[in-house]
Parts: sequence; C-alpha cells; structure tokens
Amino acid sequence: MNISVLVPPQNDARDIHESLSLIKTKYLNLTQEAENAIDLMKERRTALLSAAVTGKIDVSDWQAPEQLQTDKEKAV
Repeated sequence: MNISVLVPPQNDARDIHESLSLIKTKYLNLTQEAENAIDLMKERRTALLSAAVTGKIDVSDWQAPEQLQTDKEKAV
C-alpha cells in the first residue's frame, strides 16, 4: 500500500529534535531532584523515629497540630 507521509525539512526536523531533547533533559533533571528530596525526607523520618524510640528526644508533650479550617468553616 502506498501511504502519503508528510516529512518536515531536515533543518526543521533537527530543530524539533533538539528542542525535544532539551525538554526531556529538563524533566529528567527535575525528576531526579524530586527523587533525591524524597530519599532525604525518608532518611530524616527514619532518624526522627529512631531518636523518639530510643529516648534521644522527648515527645511526651507532643500533640497533633490542629487541622486547617476549610473555607466553609471560616465563613460560618
């Protein structure tokens, strides 16, 4: 079967490829930064829990923070 396919000029195709490569690199870097931040938060959570369990920090007076009021509760 013969199917017509539109192909952009080689210069335009190269420009499109370069633009998409830059965007892909940008998003890969952002994803890596987010994964690093998640790993760091997990390490800190583990250290905090360990310190609380071993008694290195006192959590006997800790209370859960109050939940934020919704817009409806503020209006009443």
